[in-house]
Amino acid sequence: MATTTTKLGLTKPAADEAVDVSVLNGNFDLIDAAFAALSGVASNGGNIPSGADLNDYNTMGIYQTTSNSIASSLTNCPSTVSFMMIVGRRGSYALQLLITNRNIFIRAKSSSGWAGWYKIEGTAVT
Repeated sequence: MATTTTKLGLTKPAADEAVDVSVLNGNFDLIDAAFAALSGVASNGGNIPSGADLNDYNTMGIYQTTSNSIASSLTNCPSTVSFMMIVGRRGSYALQLLITNRNIFIRAKSSSGWAGWYKIEGTAVT
């Protein structure tokens, strides 16, 4: 009897079963869809324009500002210097990780909206 993999649910025929091409094609489709979802994270994102509201950045991706003046013009932003921001998602929840040249900020979004920004404090190791 066929079993399935734990992560993608790919069908694994038993050793004594004949391989069905349609089952293989279904597996290939699942792998293709999983890869596309991962690739989409890197392809989403881009430059954040002047005056944007970071509350609107809910799509997984990597975003950036290109100048301090743009960062200073943003709404719901903890930084006045240029930064890179990574947005992650799971269902209705989202996470923003904002990285400047000296600070890291993080916040999460749930069904009740965005939480406040938290600055990650630390001591230089080297």
